[in-house]
Amino acid sequence: MTLKKRRLLFYFLILIFFVSGGAIIFYSTGWRLDLETRQISRLGGLFIRVLTPDAAVKIGKKTVPYDAGLLNTGSFVDLFPKNYVVEVAKDGYQPWKKEIEVESSLVTKLPPIVLIPQNPEKELVLKNVKDFWLGPKYLAWKNYLGKLFINDTPALGAAVLEWSANNNFALTANNGTYFLINLRENNAALNINLAWANLRSDAISKIKFDPENNSHLLIGSKNGLYSLDFNRLTIEKSLDKIASVFSQLYSKTSPDKQKIAALDSAEGQLTINFLKDSEDFNRKAGDAIILNTGVTEGILDFEWDKTSSYLFVQYPSGLYFVEIDNQAPNLRLISVAPDKFQYDINSNKLYLLSGGNLYTLKLN
Repeated sequence: MTLKKRRLLFYFLILIFFVSGGAIIFYSTGWRLDLETRQISRLGGLFIRVLTPDAAVKIGKKTVPYDAGLLNTGSFVDLFPKNYVVEVAKDGYQPWKKEIEVESSLVTKLPPIVLIPQNPEKELVLKNVKDFWLGPKYLAWKNYLGKLFINDTPALGAAVLEWSANNNFALTANNGTYFLINLRENNAALNINLAWANLRSDAISKIKFDPENNSHLLIGSKNGLYSLDFNRLTIEKSLDKIASVFSQLYSKTSPDKQKIAALDSAEGQLTINFLKDSEDFNRKAGDAIILNTGVTEGILDFEWDKTSSYLFVQYPSGLYFVEIDNQAPNLRLISVAPDKFQYDINSNKLYLLSGGNLYTLKLN
């Protein structure tokens, strides 16, 4: 081989080396040729976690394999930067659908996706029920004769106002008379009005359990705010703490203790306040979003789902499962116009009162 040919071969090999090396670097840094647009773009990504087993995931026009592992920690998909319609579906379940923007070099993380059955399995619990109250360990209900029961045992009062934080007591009421029900002792009752009358001459105007002390009730009257020790039957005046408890909006803390949902009944709006940074929702501690479901009716009640990513919201027309999103959240109907609902986080069941009957609905 002549010297000239050897030099040409050497330069050719050098060219191949740099071209192939550049291609490796080009590929490894996320650059790809989008055959659909015929443009070279740096990829972005979508991180998806579906909590309903065996659901199919479709991104754009393609069904993608969803493999989140044994612990279902989620699945990552490489995508070209643009908007995609993401759909999650399963036979017998209401689909989830949302348009998502994927940005170059960034991973877009979706909150956990939960599907709701088309027709949740219904089971009759009780008949002849006028009202009911679900506690962490107890079920209370009132029949059409006005009799109150807690776990099949009669109890004084006509309505349950609240359960104590330690689940040992219930606070009930009947026409302005309040009763402390000892759930550990066959629903033995203490008449709070009589105990209060022995200590004060003014009437009770408002009452709650002390969230920080399982043996105290917080009581408001026209002359002030007080703390009643119902074991010792003593009171002390305390302004700041009690005033803050009574002045709170109708709000509920999420099961993960990272968010608070507050209802402004005058505006008919739910506001989600973030107590901690949230990667799932791309929010910082202190951020707040207004839940815009598009339903113009006033909200009757709401409760958190066990995932802390959804709310059950009751309107006059129906009960809905709503994801936390201020941009067109997925809104899925669970039941048409129940009289009342409550959610048991431990069993993942809904309790619904409809037409004098109390039912449970399975959600998985």
